[in-house]
Amino acid sequence: LMAALDARPERLPSLLGALTRSDDTVGWCPEQDADLRAEALLRLLIDGNGAGETARVDAWLAEAAPGLRGLVALIEDASASLGWLWRRDGCSGGTVSIALAALQGAMRRRARFSALPMAHLGRVLVATPPRETHVIGAMLKAEILRAAGWEVDKVYAVAGDDIGARVAETAYDAVVIVGSRVFSREDRRALTARVVSDVRRQSRVPDSFVIVGGADFALRPDAGREVGADAVCPSAAVIDRVIERRGSLTRVA
Repeated sequence: LMAALDARPERLPSLLGALTRSDDTVGWCPEQDADLRAEALLRLLIDGNGAGETARVDAWLAEAAPGLRGLVALIEDASASLGWLWRRDGCSGGTVSIALAALQGAMRRRARFSALPMAHLGRVLVATPPRETHVIGAMLKAEILRAAGWEVDKVYAVAGDDIGARVAETAYDAVVIVGSRVFSREDRRALTARVVSDVRRQSRVPDSFVIVGGADFALRPDAGREVGADAVCPSAAVIDRVIERRGSLTRVA
C-alpha cells in the first residue's frame, strides 16, 4: 500500500478512504491504519503549497474521514506527528505553522457544514493551561462537544486566574483543560493543579466536572488525579463520552 501511495499520489483519497471502517467509529480500525492515514495527510500538507491546497485537502479528508469524530482523530494524530517531525528537525517552524493552519481551517470548514441542531446538554469551558501555546487539541475538543450538543466557550493561553474568573462569571457543567499532545509540560503541573483548585473554588456549579488532557496525562492517567481533576481525556475524539460518563466516575475528595 505504501508503494502504491508513493507511486500514484492521486490515488490517496480512494486508497485511504478504503481503510475507513465506518464514518463515526474512531478506534475501531487497526492502529496501523490510523497511523498510515495520519502520515499520508502529513505528507500531503508538507508537499503542498499552503492555501492553494485547500480544496485538495478537503477532498482528501472527505474520503479518508467522512465523519466528524473520525476527522478529529485524524487531525489530532497528524498534528502530533507534525510536532514529532519538528522535534527531529524533519521540518521547519514555518512548515509547522502552515500545516497547522491548514488542519485548523479544514476542521472549521467541516464543522460548519456538519453542524447539528443544539441539543442543549449543558455548557462547557474548554481552556488551555497558563503559558500553553498549542491550542489545536483544545479546538478539536470544542468542535466535538459542540457537535454533540454542548454549548462551548473557549479560553486560550491565558493567565491562570482568568480561567477562574470565567467560571465565577458563568455556570459551566464541565471545564476541560488541555495541554500539548506532543510536548511534556511536567514542569507546569503544579501550575495546572492551582488552576484546577481555583476552578473548584470559584465555580458557580457545585459539582462542576474538571477534565484534563495533553501529553503528560495521556502517558500517565494517574497524573490527572495528582492535579485534582475528575478525569483524563486521552483523545479529542472521545471528549463528549468522557463527560457523559461523569456520573459513574469517582470524584476527587
